[in-house]
Amino acid sequence: MDTSKNNEQKIKAINLDTAVRQNTNDKPDTRFSLGPQCKLTLHNDNVNYTFHVTKALCRVLHSPEQAKTVMLEAHTSGRAVICSGNREKLECYAVLLKGNNLKVSVE
Repeated sequence: MDTSKNNEQKIKAINLDTAVRQNTNDKPDTRFSLGPQCKLTLHNDNVNYTFHVTKALCRVLHSPEQAKTVMLEAHTSGRAVICSGNREKLECYAVLLKGNNLKVSVE
C-alpha cells in the first residue's frame, strides 16, 4: 500500500509540473534576473596550512573531496575557481572564507 501511495504522489507531481510548463509556455521567467555569472577564486598564500584551507572550503563546497581538489589546484598553480554563480551569493561565500583568513576574489 505504501508503494501505491508513493506512485500517486509522483503522478500528482508530474501533473503539476506539466501544468506549470503549459502555463508558462516553456519560457524562462525574465522578471527576476540573477545577473551575470561570476567566479569565486581562491588565491594561494604562504600563510595558511592546507588542512585549514580544506576545512574552510568544506563550509562552502560541502564536499571534502571537492575542497581538497580546489586547495591543491590553488597550491600548485597559484589560484583555483571554487565555484561560480550570481555575484550576491558568491560575495556571501567570500565573506565567509575571508573570515577564515583565506585570500579569495569574486570575478
